[in-house]
Amino acid sequence: MKKLVLAATAAAVLVLPASASALKANMIVAPNPAVTGQPVIFDGSASIPLTFQISCPSVIETYTWNFGDGSGATGKQVRHVYARGGSYNATLTVDSGAEWCLDDTDAKTVTVLP
Repeated sequence: MKKLVLAATAAAVLVLPASASALKANMIVAPNPAVTGQPVIFDGSASIPLTFQISCPSVIETYTWNFGDGSGATGKQVRHVYARGGSYNATLTVDSGAEWCLDDTDAKTVTVLP
């Protein structure tokens, strides 16, 4: 694994993997389990910008949601209503907007009761 030295002092050296993400996606889903027809809140506010990549912005520009049922949305906090009961793999992808920087994705299983 390649290593990237980001900072060095007489006291310490900070070494991170060269592929470290500049962002960390973290999604909260409530309620989970939900009931068919009930609005489910998807919140990406706990996602954090990190500064592990040189020359990558430490901001989150976009929050992209995939609800696992063929639909999606954008925004830091969104609502979605599932039409059918089942188990859905929902994902949140956060991006800094810089094409040369990595994005990050978090996934949760959403259970929807009929």
